[in-house]
Amino acid sequence: MAQLVASPPHRVASASPFGVLVVDPSEIVGWGLRALLARQPWITRCLHAADLDSSGELLERYEPRVLLMSTTFPGFAAGEGVLALRDRDPDLRAIILAAQNDTTRCWGHPVDAWGWMEREWPADRVLELIEAVGRGERRLPSKAAPPLSPRQSAVLGLIAAGRTNREIAETLELSPNTVKEYVGVIFRRLDARNRAEAVRRAQRWGMVG
Repeated sequence: MAQLVASPPHRVASASPFGVLVVDPSEIVGWGLRALLARQPWITRCLHAADLDSSGELLERYEPRVLLMSTTFPGFAAGEGVLALRDRDPDLRAIILAAQNDTTRCWGHPVDAWGWMEREWPADRVLELIEAVGRGERRLPSKAAPPLSPRQSAVLGLIAAGRTNREIAETLELSPNTVKEYVGVIFRRLDARNRAEAVRRAQRWGMVG
């Protein structure tokens, strides 16, 4: 994130200054974003939390308007972290902070996020996005849904219908191992950890009824 610090202050016409909370396991990422945002006249403060528990404490104490939620945490998905913090503050505006080209991970929770960015973005682009979300503008990827092949979509539809892997294999005339592989791909594309979560996220996209 060192490239972020070199940029001069980004002057914008924001409705009012606001705080930002960065939730990322990397201290270097947190330091880089804090150093960048501390120089902006439209930021009141930038906070960093390396885990979900401390992020909740900072949220309640400082009431930031914008959240940058990393997709790199082991053990929970970014969408789950956004939902957990929005339970504490429904007005929180979340931006998904993803690794380069990690677009499929943000597609699983479009309703919960206001924006999406890559960790490798240049400073000016990062600042423009955060300022836009802070003033109430949504900035999500333009694609309507995570990409699935016709066969993966068929498997997803049967998952939504409550079918087991064995039943899906029989219906589609596939081996159980092949179905298991398809289910794993679907979970990764939807950033889901189980069948119920995959179905909920697919319903948000209109991928299943």
